[in-house]
Amino acid sequence: MKKARSISFCALVPALLVMAVNMMEIPLPDWTVRSAGVVMLLALPGAAYCAVRGLWSNRARGNAEYGA
Repeated sequence: MKKARSISFCALVPALLVMAVNMMEIPLPDWTVRSAGVVMLLALPGAAYCAVRGLWSNRARGNAEYGA
């Protein structure tokens, strides 16, 4: 599960950077922004699933760090 989370976050970071550069610095070509959007659409559900799954598994184990 940690491998999937790492892959999801490694895909999200560059996509978010492309979106930020497009909004703040220079306008990028349309295909670049659309490609970054597709990457975000594919990576975000995986990152959310891994994050929630990790929280629930820690809670089920009774890990006091996460407020179980």
